[in-house]
Amino acid sequence: MKTKIRTSSAIHNSFNFHKIFLYRFKILIILITTLLNYKTLAQTPQWQFMGLAGEEIYDIAVDDSGNVYVASWTGIFKSTDDGASWEFKNNGLQIGDVYKLFIDYAGNIYLCGSANFPGYGLYKSTDGGENWVGIADTLNGGPINYFEDVTIIPNEPGGFIYVSNYYGVYRSTDNGITWESTNYTDPCARNIGINTNGYMFFGNGCASWFGIYRSTDLGLIYQWFI
Repeated sequence: MKTKIRTSSAIHNSFNFHKIFLYRFKILIILITTLLNYKTLAQTPQWQFMGLAGEEIYDIAVDDSGNVYVASWTGIFKSTDDGASWEFKNNGLQIGDVYKLFIDYAGNIYLCGSANFPGYGLYKSTDGGENWVGIADTLNGGPINYFEDVTIIPNEPGGFIYVSNYYGVYRSTDNGITWESTNYTDPCARNIGINTNGYMFFGNGCASWFGIYRSTDLGLIYQWFI
């Protein structure tokens, strides 16, 4: 039986083949990695600065028409072109910092913030922010006019308006004409909400009352929960 002996030329050619193969394989890996990285970058959300430099922004709300409203330390700004330009909308407002915005099912806009006393800390607009009317002061006659939150639950006809201010959490069942106090009578109640079981919650950011509070009777009685 004869043994086939590879010549130096054959060995050289085989070496070159493997070398070329490894080189092309590395190029393929680089191309695949580059494409994967490009796809990841393309899918990463990108943010762009859209103005209002120097404004301290507290809240943002968007209505059903896509108009954007911004609450800041100087008042309200509105954009009708996806943030490309902004208009100052403080007609009727006598308020300093605006902390919270809420738009109801009918397009009415509510805002609250800090104001002088006597004066209003809660306002409402029925014309897209062109004009504002005060609908609530401190609600208990106290001298500190400082509101932190406003929401309507549920956000539909017949929904109740809930607000929080320096003196606690209040509720209106008649569109803000009259108000009733709850058992929570401290400041700093924020982000009032409700879950599908009808339990209401809010958080508190002040050191003396840190935690989550819950109500099982549509916001009249709150208890410390966490």
